[in-house]
Amino acid sequence: MTATSIRPSVILAEDDLVTRTQLSAMLGQFGYSTVAVPDGDRAWTAFQAAPPQIIVADWQMPGINGIELCRRIRDRAEVHCFVMIITARDGADDLQRALDAGADDVLAFQHEINNPLTALYGHLEAVAQASDLPAALLLDVSEAQVQAERIADIVRRLAAAEHHSIVEAIPGHPMLAVPPSSTTTVPVHGTASVST
Repeated sequence: MTATSIRPSVILAEDDLVTRTQLSAMLGQFGYSTVAVPDGDRAWTAFQAAPPQIIVADWQMPGINGIELCRRIRDRAEVHCFVMIITARDGADDLQRALDAGADDVLAFQHEINNPLTALYGHLEAVAQASDLPAALLLDVSEAQVQAERIADIVRRLAAAEHHSIVEAIPGHPMLAVPPSSTTTVPVHGTASVST
């Protein structure tokens, strides 16, 4: 069996096209086999067809919401997968509702733009440490961690930029351009820092 054939599988349920496209691309770069769907009903259908190891679901989306999706998944006691709910809600009651529904993690992204990267990095660490993975896949996870750190650096540079320019990397979806940086130091686990 090759490392490619046992890569962790993810169902990503997110109704916002830009967010879904970006998260799906990021997960693909990290080596995950990702099925991205725009609503809870399609996520449930995908889960029933092939339960993944990880589900990332928006709390509020068309069809069944992320909380109901989580409840349905937990009702299938014979299948366990890691469920992360992403949401703009950040109240203690909201967190409790998600945990009561069976979520393993809740990512509230309203106030801190780096939270998704932190959570993703944490889950990469968990995959690297909690599984009997082949050496090739461990290298992929390590590279994904480095890329997450680089993305976090880009986010910090965007936040510090005084002047912004707009680009359309995805036609019809304007985005902020990353300001130039002469040298950015990126920490790499287990080695000295490298400059990019």
